Formats: sequence, C-alpha cells, structure tokens
Amino acid sequence: MLRNIGNVVCFIIVLMTSHHVTGQAYDVTQLNRMLTILKNSVYHDIVDIRLEIMDLKMTVEQIGVGQRNASDESIIGQGMTDINPREISDLKNKLSAHESRLNKLFSTVNQIQMENSVLKSKVNQVVVEKENKANAEILRLNAGIETKFDDKFNALQKKFEETTAVIMKSYKDLKRQMLDQTNTFSQSVISEQNKLSTKIDKADAKIVRLDGEVNKLEVNALVEKRERNELIKNLKAELLQLNAGVETKCDDRVITLQKRFEETTAVNMAGYKDLETHLKTTIDCGDPIPDHGTVNTTVTKYGTVVKISCNHGYVLSGENIIKCNADSVWSKSATCNPYDCGDPTPDHGTVNTTVTTYGTVVKISCINGYVLSGENIIKCNADSGWSASATCNLYDSAGRQFIFGIPETAFNSPDYIKLYIASKHVSKVYITAPGIGFNQTITTLANTSTAVVLPNSLETTTGLSNKAVYVEADQTISIYVMVRDFSSSDGFLLLPISADAREFVVASYEPYRDAYPSEFLIIALEDSTLIDIQLRTSAGPVIIGGKSYSSGQNVSLKISRMQTYLVQHEHDLTGTHITSSKPVSVVSGTRCAFVPHDASGCDFLVEQMLPVSFWQREYVCAKLKSRGTNRLRILSSVDGTSVNIGANHIKLNKGEFYEYVNSNDVATPIESNFPVLVLQYAEGGGHDSKLGDPSMITIPSLNGQGAEYFYETATTLAYHYVSITIRTDQANGLNIDGSTVSRSDELKTTINTTEVQR
Repeated sequence: MLRNIGNVVCFIIVLMTSHHVTGQAYDVTQLNRMLTILKNSVYHDIVDIRLEIMDLKMTVEQIGVGQRNASDESIIGQGMTDINPREISDLKNKLSAHESRLNKLFSTVNQIQMENSVLKSKVNQVVVEKENKANAEILRLNAGIETKFDDKFNALQKKFEETTAVIMKSYKDLKRQMLDQTNTFSQSVISEQNKLSTKIDKADAKIVRLDGEVNKLEVNALVEKRERNELIKNLKAELLQLNAGVETKCDDRVITLQKRFEETTAVNMAGYKDLETHLKTTIDCGDPIPDHGTVNTTVTKYGTVVKISCNHGYVLSGENIIKCNADSVWSKSATCNPYDCGDPTPDHGTVNTTVTTYGTVVKISCINGYVLSGENIIKCNADSGWSASATCNLYDSAGRQFIFGIPETAFNSPDYIKLYIASKHVSKVYITAPGIGFNQTITTLANTSTAVVLPNSLETTTGLSNKAVYVEADQTISIYVMVRDFSSSDGFLLLPISADAREFVVASYEPYRDAYPSEFLIIALEDSTLIDIQLRTSAGPVIIGGKSYSSGQNVSLKISRMQTYLVQHEHDLTGTHITSSKPVSVVSGTRCAFVPHDASGCDFLVEQMLPVSFWQREYVCAKLKSRGTNRLRILSSVDGTSVNIGANHIKLNKGEFYEYVNSNDVATPIESNFPVLVLQYAEGGGHDSKLGDPSMITIPSLNGQGAEYFYETATTLAYHYVSITIRTDQANGLNIDGSTVSRSDELKTTINTTEVQR
C-alpha cells in the first residue's frame, strides 16, 4: 500500500498585546487569583467526589455481579448473598447525592466564570474611556503649544521687519547725501572750468588786439619778437597759475568728500555690527537635533552653522550642514530615519508586522502546505539587513527526526513490526525506544531501502505507557512503518517532527465489534506536554483514565517526553479534535474494522495523522486498482467548510466528516474553501468481491505531489499494487526502478480541462 504525504502548511501565529490599567487591572488580577484558588478547591472537591462515585459504582457493580453469580450458584457468588437490599439502596442514594453535589459545584464554577467575564468587560470599557480622554487632552495641549509658538514667531518677525526698515532708511539717506555732495562738487568744477575758459578767451582777444597794434605801429621786428615772447610767457604763467588753483581746490573737495564718506561708512558699519550683535543675542532657531541624531555644537543663535549626524542604525534624510537664519529658522531640515531592511516576507509565508526598520523583530510563519526552513524570529540590524533568512518550502514526508508509537493491533501478536528506511544518500540512522531499552544504529545505502525489525513489545495498551520510538538521521530520509500479521496487516508513512504539529483531527472507522475498538495514540516529544482532547464519537461514552466521557466533552492530559497515551472506544472516534502545548505525533485507526461496516473482511487500520496546519484545499484521488469503488472521507477542522467532491457539494462544521462512495470515478477531484484532510479506504472483499482486505490511506494534496518516491511492500504478500495518478501529457516520463511502466491497464479522465490517468 503506497502513501506519500507531500509538502504541507505552516501554522500562522498571531501575536497580540494587551493594555495595562492601574487599579482595574489590579482588581482583575486579585479576582483571577481568588478564582484560581476557588477553582482549585472546587477541582479537588470534584476529584474527591468523582473518586467516591467510582468507588460506589464499583461496589454496586460488584454487588450486582455477586448476586447474579449467586443465582448461578457459582463460587464467585458465594459470600455476596448476605448483602442487604436496603444497604444497596443506601449506596445508590449516596451515589445520587454525590452526583447532585458534583453538578452544583460545576454550576458554581460556571457562574463565577460568567461574573469574571462581566468584570473583565467593564475593565476593558474603562480602559477605552480613559484612553479616549487622554488622547483628547493631548490634542488640546498640542493646540495650545502651537498657538503660543505662532504668537512668538509673529512678534519676532515683526521686530525683524521694523529693524530692517530702519537700516534701509539710513542707507537711502546716506546714498542721497552722497549724490547731493557729488553733484555740488561737479557743479563747482564746471564753474571753475568756465571761468578759466573765459580768461583764456580774453587772453586770446588781447593777443589779437596787441597783434593789431604791433602791425599798426610797424615796430622793429626784434622788439616786436621780444615783447611778444615776453607777453606769451606771462600769459602762460598766468594760465598755469589759474590751473594750479583749480586742481588744488578740486583735490581738497575730493579729500573732504572721501573723509565724510569714510566717517559715514564707519558709522553705518558700527550700526550694522550693533544690529548683528542684537540679532545674535535675540534670534534663536531652537534645537536642531533630530530624533536619533547628534550635532557638533550646542549653540542655536543667529548665524550658527551646525553639522548633523545620525545615531547607529539610522540614516540622514536632508542636509547635514544647516545655518540659523535671521527669521529664527534653520536653513534646511533634516531627519534621522531608521535603517530599512526591506520586506522579509518569504514566498508562501507571512510576518506579524509591516514594520521593516532598524531594531524591528519579526516572526515568520508559513501558509498552509508549507514548512519553515531557517529562523522564524529575525531582527533588522543597522546597515546590514535582517539577522537571518527564512524560506517556506512545501511540506515533505522526508526529514531527519521522527517520533511515533504503535497502537494496539488486531490480534496483539504481529508477525513483525518493521521500518523501511530510504534515502538518496548513504545515511547513518539512530533508532531508540528507551521505554523498552531498545537502541540500534544502522547505515543505509543510497537510492535503496533498508528494513529494521522492531520489538513486538512496542505495541501499546490503553492509557499511559513509555513506548515511544525516536529516529534521527544525518541525512534526509523517508520511513514507512509496517505492522505485519498473517490475518491482518497495515502500515503508515512516518511524518517528520515539526514545530507546528500541535493540532490534529482523528481519523478511524467503526470497529468490527467491541473487542476491536477504534483508537488514537498521542506521542510526546517534550516533557510537560499538555494535551486537550475534544471527543467526538458515533455513540456511547468513552472511558479515559477510569472516567466516563461523552461526545463533545473535553479531556485534559499531561504527558512527558517519549511517553504515549492510547485512547480506545467501541465506536468510531473520527472527528475527535486534539491540541497540545508542544509538538506531538498522533497515530490513529481501528484495531479491526469492516469497510464498509456491514461487509466482511476485518483488518487493522492505522495512519499517522497529518497536523491541521499542513492540510490543503485541493486533492485528486484515484480509485485503487484492486477495488471496485472509490471510498473517501473528508474531515473538517473549522465550522463553515464548503467542499466540492466529484459532482457533490457539501458543508461541514468542526469535527464533521463526509463519506464519499463512487464506483465510476477514475480519479475524484476535491476542492474546499478551508483546508481539509482526505483519507481513502480500501473496502473488504465481502463488499466488492475483489482481492484484498480494508486499509486506510492519507491522500496527499495537489501541492504535495512529488516527482520521485521511495517505497517498499512486504515481501511475503502474494500480490503488490501501486496506484499512480499522473497527467497524461507527462505519463511517458514515468519510470519504476529505471524501467518504463506498462500502460496496458491505464484509465483516463478529465479534471478541470486537464486529462489525468491512473
């Protein structure tokens, strides 16, 4: 019988936070402490009463048995005939009184829990009201601060504008005065030049007149020449004297104007320096240090130049050099933002936060059908990215660590219990069952399987035992467990240990009769593992730990590492829901069952249950070669599960299942809105007159189908079958042990426009 569970889904963990409220929280804590004390007291009373009830029940049953045996005159009946019927009646009355007291205690506990819930609701309401008031007060204070800041800023701006206006007026007055003085000097120079030109003109006229007189008098040429030269010389000397006077006056005026300008400039510069000093003492741009940053100076006055740096793990956004301006504002803004490591969400995974900056701690989970590889807790480091990487890979039945147990078999004496271990590599495998003192180390060959025989004493019985088996390998391996009996055999594929293996739904079948009950076995990987079981039965109470429980009730257990706990019932336990505080393994089935329950051919049914976190929503299941009917069960773990199977549409709630039977399907498609578990049941020969007894098989999802499998069947069996479902366009590439597969008996069908064959 072939099983392969492929890749399945990681469990999504949602982190939640709670508010702390002084006073109310303390009251709730005190109330919870009192409730815990009261619950413990009530619990101890309940335990005592239950023990007394059990003792009374056993006494009454012994009396009843004694009376029956006495009527048969058996040896056991002797000594019981002296029991007074009145004493029996008193015992029954006492039993009824204890049961009534027990019911009252349960009612008291429920009432206290309801009052506790009401008080918690009130506290939560107070928390919300206080948070709303606090938020309103913060908004009011912020508005006041902003108003004061705006007033101060407006006053400083007005003062700056007034000061600037005074400076500009002084500058304009100085400029106008300088222009006036320049114009006056220019006019004076022009006037002197005009006077000089007039004198030259007069001199020329005088020369002309003298020339005329000389000509008229016809003086001696020598006298004439000497007098003319002397006259010219005198005129030139006079002209030079006039020019020298003009230049001296011009230089004096220029020096005077330059001196006045320098004096005015000095006065203005002194005023400017006074103004600058005033600005430096009155203008303050405020603290420029950004959050998570530092600056190179503590001075924040006008004209200060500041260099900004960011702390480790933060990146500067904006200018790192800024200056305090006269408007009391820094020239540029800058912020220090945390280093961003980018989105760490792996393909087919989720994270618990959208924050990706420095210091952020992220928890990674994988979606249904995928298992995490790498660290699930990572941190964003400064300038270097995430502390570790993680990927979500399809869940695979191959692994390196396994833990399991063997539930009670059909006839308590199997021919053997074997492990078939296969790997692509040479592997060193360590197998231990410390509860029975079994230890073995083997080395497997590559690309083949190795059989290891386990002691028959590993078979468990009802209740707690120390018969867990742990397997560890240095390479990835696949393991199949075979429980062989000449009259009743079955086996199951081992699933590797997973941190998400904390929720299961049991699959079994209606037993052939009471002596061969349905069953499930829980195997613990760690100490102090808390188990919660919500029972679901087709009929009748379930006895666990000597106590009776009905369908729908919860049972709590605590088991340690390498311990197992077996629960059995004379009716079908399918749908029972199991959760645990730490990872566990669950193996379930039926000691011996007819499939269907009214057809002969009793056989041992067993499978290791796939954790709910690895369930899927799409499956295709081919009919077994040796069977006339395809019989499937679809299990649900949540309410409102809608399933399309074949041509049928069904709805399931938590713990419910649907049994699908069809003799015409070559391969049956299954789709659901929430993940489901699909099991295939081989029917007994008494139902379909085919060869073979019943068996139970976990069906892999479409996502879980692989391209390579290792498997082995028991060599003592007369007939061997393997059912393979494959797309028709890929069938030519199918090989077994390197040889092409004969397709003489293939069957084809079309599912969603894709042709598949078996």
